[in-house]
Amino acid sequence: MRLSQILCALCALVMISGTETKTAKAAEITLFAAASLAHVLSEATQKFEQKTGIRVRASYAASSALARQIEAGAPADLFFSANIKWMEHLQNSALISKQFQDRSLSNQLVLVAPKHLKHVPLASLSAPALKALLGKHGRLAMGDPDHVPLGIYGKKALQNLNLWQSVQHRIARTDNARASLALIEQGETPLGLLYHTDAMLSNKIDHLYAFPKKENPIQYALALTQNAGKDSKDEAKIFFDFLRSDQIKALFTRNGFLYLQR
Repeated sequence: MRLSQILCALCALVMISGTETKTAKAAEITLFAAASLAHVLSEATQKFEQKTGIRVRASYAASSALARQIEAGAPADLFFSANIKWMEHLQNSALISKQFQDRSLSNQLVLVAPKHLKHVPLASLSAPALKALLGKHGRLAMGDPDHVPLGIYGKKALQNLNLWQSVQHRIARTDNARASLALIEQGETPLGLLYHTDAMLSNKIDHLYAFPKKENPIQYALALTQNAGKDSKDEAKIFFDFLRSDQIKALFTRNGFLYLQR
């Protein structure tokens, strides 16, 4: 074989290798999602990967933390926030697609306690009832009301019942919804505010009170990011549509999530 033929063959191999690398890279997308969505999205992601062959790398944390990472340039292709506040924060910075957004997923807040305390469900929630349940030194576990969606929703729900003033100095603040669940399961606090869907996951807690859905609306937001990698734009759109399909909506519903009426 002549030297020129060898060089041509090597160039062809390099081109093929580069194409394969680009293809493999294009078939991988990154999802940033609220911790409260982890158990359902893990199953949804597995179904998507089996159906399409596209790999999804998922990162779960508080929506506030993920939004700040995206703002700092983290290479996320999709963002699934537990509230619209952080989605709009990124949208105002032109980091989120306005065209590819969905805000239909919802949830409900519940007051829970470790099962070993053997509390009974409450028909209503009052300051005396909260004080009795917390005891002399107990704290209420919930997301940080300053930036974590679960805490923001929780503070608003307690304010709606004129209860925030009586408990605001007795809050055990957590970084995300799953951390709140862990505190209550371990008996670190006598009470906690959780999403209904997270409370459903545990057999170590008792449900004491469900906050009215209409008075305390919870709204998740899913969107493509503007800084999604160019090679993964098409795959990200496919995944976005998949998460909004009837099949995945049914999966969310089976796990206790709600959908807002249009």
